Amino acid sequence: TFGTSGGYYDNLDVAKADGVELQAAVSVTRDLLLSANYSHVRTLDETPGSATYGMQAYQRPEDAANASISYTWPDRLNTTVAARFSGYSTSENFNIYPAQLVHLGGYTLLNLRVSYPVSDNLEVYGRIDNATDKWYETVYQFGTWGRTAFVGVRARL
Repeated sequence: TFGTSGGYYDNLDVAKADGVELQAAVSVTRDLLLSANYSHVRTLDETPGSATYGMQAYQRPEDAANASISYTWPDRLNTTVAARFSGYSTSENFNIYPAQLVHLGGYTLLNLRVSYPVSDNLEVYGRIDNATDKWYETVYQFGTWGRTAFVGVRARL
C-alpha cells in the first residue's frame, strides 16, 4: 500500500480488473505472418481504507500492445521483427519516507529474432531484445535491460 515502509512487500487486499483484449493473426502468404494484440485493462485498488483506493494498481499499465512480422525465407531461415508497447504506469519512490507516487512513462521496444532449422530435430536461433537500446522503467529506479543479444540451439528428442 502507498506509503508503507519497512522494506517489505505489501499487496492489495481487494482489486478489480476489467477491460478488453484483442488479438489477430493473418497469414498474408504461406511465408509471411502478421500478428498483433492489444490490451486495455484497468486494475483498481478497492481495498477499504487504502491510501490508493480507486487508483490503478502499481506497475500495471492500462494499455499494452504487441505486433510482429515474421517471414520464412526460401532456405527456411525464419526472421521476425516485433514491437512491444506499454502505456504509462505508476510506481512508488521508496527512497523517501513516506514513499511518494511516481508516474512512469510509456515505452515501445523493438525486438529482432532469427532461427534456422538445421534438421528436423535441431534448430539454431538468435534474438536481439530492445534493439534500439531504449531506456525505460517498469518499476521506479529498478534496472531494466538495455539492448541484449541471445543465441542458442534447440533440440527435439
